[in-house]
Amino acid sequence: MLALARKADLTAGLEQRIDYFNAHLPDAVLPETSYGAIISNSLLHHLKSPDTLWKTIQRFAGSDTKIFIMDLLRPASTEAVEQLVAEYTSGEPPVLKKDFHNSLLAAYNQEEILSQLETGRLDKLGFEIVSDRHFIVWGSL
Repeated sequence: MLALARKADLTAGLEQRIDYFNAHLPDAVLPETSYGAIISNSLLHHLKSPDTLWKTIQRFAGSDTKIFIMDLLRPASTEAVEQLVAEYTSGEPPVLKKDFHNSLLAAYNQEEILSQLETGRLDKLGFEIVSDRHFIVWGSL
């Protein structure tokens, strides 16, 4: 994924403005103490503890850091999970259908995410459901 991102940055002429690091949270060692932007797409539902993401944001966000987190939102029922899997993985291999199904089940619901933000002292960030299966958290600290 990092190689693909670097290639896209090169094509867009952004290679001098964006750096990528292969690091494991929560013990990531990065060259800066804060960053201008923190972006995460579909990481939260893969983490053993959601605090890993929120504490990392607290650790590396300055007062002007722009934060944008997007992830899956857990559906309200197993029937809703099955409906989303059927709608969005039609024609895909069984392994992708299974992965999407498991990811939806591993995702958090709105109340859990808002509680995580409050516990992590990140509740001034915005929260919005943006599709039938995604939410975003955004803002600055």
